[in-house]
Amino acid sequence: MFRHFGKDSSVIPAGIFLTTIVLGSGLASMSRGNQANQQSFMRLRIGTQGVTVLAMLTSLAVQERQKVLGIIES
Repeated sequence: MFRHFGKDSSVIPAGIFLTTIVLGSGLASMSRGNQANQQSFMRLRIGTQGVTVLAMLTSLAVQERQKVLGIIES
């Protein structure tokens, strides 16, 4: 089912990488006790994670449409 998942979009791996970097930065700020930066990073993480999930859903929709059109096999 997920054989072609993410192959249409480089946004998915980039989004996962960026989300991981932002999360790590937020956790590092939290461990240093910098609450202002930590809060900003966690808000940014939500945004990057949202974009990544949206890219995943779009990729799945494109994959299903390609199956309907016969471009790829199930």
